[in-house]
Amino acid sequence: MMRAAGIHTPLFIDASILGKSLDRLDATATRLIDTDPEKNLLFSVHLYWGISDGADANFIRSKLQNSVNLGYPLIVGEFSGYGAWAGMDENKMPKSVCSPDGRIDYKTIMEVCHQHEIGWYVWEWGPGNALGNPPDPLCVVMDMTPDRLFANLKSGWAEEVAISSPYSIKNTSVTPPTM
Repeated sequence: MMRAAGIHTPLFIDASILGKSLDRLDATATRLIDTDPEKNLLFSVHLYWGISDGADANFIRSKLQNSVNLGYPLIVGEFSGYGAWAGMDENKMPKSVCSPDGRIDYKTIMEVCHQHEIGWYVWEWGPGNALGNPPDPLCVVMDMTPDRLFANLKSGWAEEVAISSPYSIKNTSVTPPTM
């Protein structure tokens, strides 16, 4: 319907389950591409897979390798140092996704994406996560800056993703040639 309406740009499709279901993308991407008359679809997954939930380096490598083997265009639309399901506390209440149990292996995500030439976006420049609905003051750890200014980039995961990791934005960016 979108193509019939004159929309001829690439269409971007997020994974289901808040963007996290890479398995669903793996199962449907080829069929979706085949149904697009222009064969011009991109797929996005949000890698909020928690270390405490078994998403270690081997899990991440295996999942992304499977998607690469399927050969569809994929980007990581979001990831962070935190934000994964953290389980329930002793009162059967959800723990904060920004607690230590919500940590994400962002270093492996960056490395594997680099190896397979999968583009990625990091979440979130900040501030904003602590102000969510409902507010979670622990989620200030997801903000890469306290004030949206690069000059105030936080140390730790934010600095690694932006500057110091071999797979950081700084170290993998390419300056286009001048014309």
